[in-house]
Formats: sequence, C-alpha cells, structure tokens
Amino acid sequence: MNTRVRAERIPIGEAVRYWVDDTCWAEIAGLDGELDRRLASADGWTAPERMTRGLARGSRRSLDALVELFSRSGLAVEGPAAAPIASLRLAVAGSGMLARAVAQALLRAGATQLQVLDPQPPDPFIWPSSPHATGADALVRALRPRHRVQVRAATSAMDLASAGTDLVLVAPGRAEADRWLLEQLVRHDLTHMVLGCHRDVGRIGPLVMPGRTPCVGCQDLARTRHDPQWPAVLSQLDRAQARPQPTLLQWVAARTVLEVGWLARSLARAEHWQGRVELVDLHYPQQREVNFRAHPDCGCVWSP
Repeated sequence: MNTRVRAERIPIGEAVRYWVDDTCWAEIAGLDGELDRRLASADGWTAPERMTRGLARGSRRSLDALVELFSRSGLAVEGPAAAPIASLRLAVAGSGMLARAVAQALLRAGATQLQVLDPQPPDPFIWPSSPHATGADALVRALRPRHRVQVRAATSAMDLASAGTDLVLVAPGRAEADRWLLEQLVRHDLTHMVLGCHRDVGRIGPLVMPGRTPCVGCQDLARTRHDPQWPAVLSQLDRAQARPQPTLLQWVAARTVLEVGWLARSLARAEHWQGRVELVDLHYPQQREVNFRAHPDCGCVWSP
C-alpha cells in the first residue's frame, strides 16, 4: 500500500495535524516521534489497536483520534474481534467424555482461562492406565499440549471461588450431576450451568445464580413431590457412568459454547435459563423443556 504521510504543526497548543494522502487528517496532541515511524511503516494490514500499542503517553482522546485516522484512511484494518468467551474465567466440573468435549469446545472458541474440577480418581474407561491422581489432572494434561492457554486443575469449589471464576460448567461423568458438588457451588456463590449427556438424551440447564435463581435442589424437591421414588432413582443415577451417544455429545458441547458466548455478551441471556432445562432426545424430533420455580423448602434464593 502506498501512503504519503506528513506532519503539520498547527500554531495553537502542541497538537500536530497528521495528514494521510492529503485527504484524511487528525489533530492529535501528546504523542512523540514514535508515531511518525509507525505511520511510515503502515501497510494497510495491521489492526489500529496494534498500531497504537505503546503510545499510552497520549490521552485517551488522542489515542481514539489516532485509531479513527488509521481506520478511516486505510492505513490499518480492523482485526478480528476478540471472542467474548475470552473475557470469562471459566471452569469445567468433571473429567469424563462430556467434560472433555465441553473443555475442548470452549478452548477452540477462544477461552483463555479454564480450570478443571474433579478430585475423584480418573475414570479408567476414559483414561486407561492414567498415572494421574485425579480426573482433573488427567483432563488438564490432555488439554495442555493442544491448547496453549491457561488451563489448570482446581481442588475444590472454594478454589474456584478464590480464583474469581465467572461461570462453572457442570459436565458430570455420571448419569446425574453430583448433588453434593452442586450444593458446594451454591454455598460458594459460584454461578453454574448444569449439563448432562447419557445414552440418547442430552440436557442443558438450569443456569444457577446463587441467591437469585432456583437451583437443582429446587427441581429435585418439586420432582419428589410428583414422584416420591425420585430420591431413590437419583441415588442410582449419580453412581451410573454416563455413556453418551457421540453425536449428541458434540451437540451438547457446541450448544454450551454458544450459550456461554451469549452470556458473555449480555447477562440478559441468563433470564432464559432461570429454572429451565432443555432436553434433546435422539428418538424425538422436538426439543423438550422442563421449567421449575424456587422451592420454599430449599432456601437457595435469598435476594428479594
């Protein structure tokens, strides 16, 4: 790209009028000679933010004017927007097939900070002959060589809370999520979305914002009222290994990433998942929904 850049000092103040190709100009104060060198090297393929990096001595207004000049004149082009997911401190609770699929999908989508929570020994079906003490260590080790971002194992919900985790994706390796774990997430005020995938059924939701939205415990209490045998069934399901259908597994992971991205852009999306579970069954073409409210006997909602 051929550009002709010249600087013309105007008589008022210390601002400099920068011209580009004698057509675009901007009056900018507080920048030094480094700017002239960057203008001379502009090739039309560099993002404006990169062109202005390191010029922080100028005021925010000056830097904004410079970015606008670069963009308007064609000296620089807008680079790809940063993935919204990159702004979130995320965690995946689990180390089974669903947790692995979700973690990989998040990292491919641009996640930059990811913790894995699973203090239990690795599932030998998923991690045969694993030398690691916990499932979290096994999954972290599998992710690190492929994704050069910050991925580490967490030891407890308290560990996640101390790290300022924004969202925990509960991706159990069992047919049902561990209720003790979910209770710990609520106790430590950790926002979390519960996922599931077993055989031909996948589920997403609810999104639990402790103190403000109903939790899975509320759903269990409501379900027990209609089916007194549910606690006994639940005790069997949370010990049964999840064996998801591969196609459905990838669908749940992909849909989860989309939802996390929408949540990163706007918290208004959280309303969609309050007290809501979406179910997908490979034997039925229509998606099903389960909606529930905060249960008075649960005590998980304390905000007015």
